[in-house]
Amino acid sequence: MPASSPKHQVGCAELPPGMNRGKYFEKLSLLEVGAFANRKVGTSKPGRKVVRGWREKSPETARFSVLAHSELTGAKAFPMDDEGKEIATSLADSCQVLGAEAVVFRPPASFSPSAQNRDRMKSFFAEVATASAFGTTARVWEPSGLWEHAGITEMANDCGLLVAVDPLGQDPLDENANFVVEQMSKGKAYLRITGMGHSRRRFDGYQLEMIADMVSDLEQSWTLFAHQGMYPDALAMQRELFTQTLDEAE
Repeated sequence: MPASSPKHQVGCAELPPGMNRGKYFEKLSLLEVGAFANRKVGTSKPGRKVVRGWREKSPETARFSVLAHSELTGAKAFPMDDEGKEIATSLADSCQVLGAEAVVFRPPASFSPSAQNRDRMKSFFAEVATASAFGTTARVWEPSGLWEHAGITEMANDCGLLVAVDPLGQDPLDENANFVVEQMSKGKAYLRITGMGHSRRRFDGYQLEMIADMVSDLEQSWTLFAHQGMYPDALAMQRELFTQTLDEAE
């Protein structure tokens, strides 16, 4: 079983190629499920029975996060119509069945910070994908495109959302570093590590140690790697966190 802390979960965005869940959870504690968001056109979303099977066939120590349905985060992100409400209700139910610790909403870069979009997003999280509907599942927003840091912070606060951050996503000397620290000051953090827009295979030990240092004092954290070398880097990150925990206990 993975040597992980209940406070700090580490894993990959989707299963590594050729690996099943049983093998995966022997080493890592957290898996981000993209089956709702990354479906092929015309295919149906996983039903309740399928989701229950994921939970029942995984060890009790397994933890999940879920990418929200593409119908909720696609070209017409955060719909307020009846279909959108029905899908959001289904998503909340899937999170409950799976025991998901987080659900991630990833609208496209085309979802701009216009007044209309901001109003719709606020209404969506206040009336459709509400905190009460998702219970203990943390609602996470991964913004992209033209959103500026101040606008992201304001929107997240208004909607009661965590913001997915990537400490390695930009030059550490630019303002991104302050933005990441600001988001992590909430005591909980969802880190989705992709790097600086490239397909690098691995991050070095210094970078992984830096991330471990950032999350170690938090109340709770979820660190997902989503790059080409995600599996070995997630293992290395988990070892780093475990080592820090042992050092603190001595």
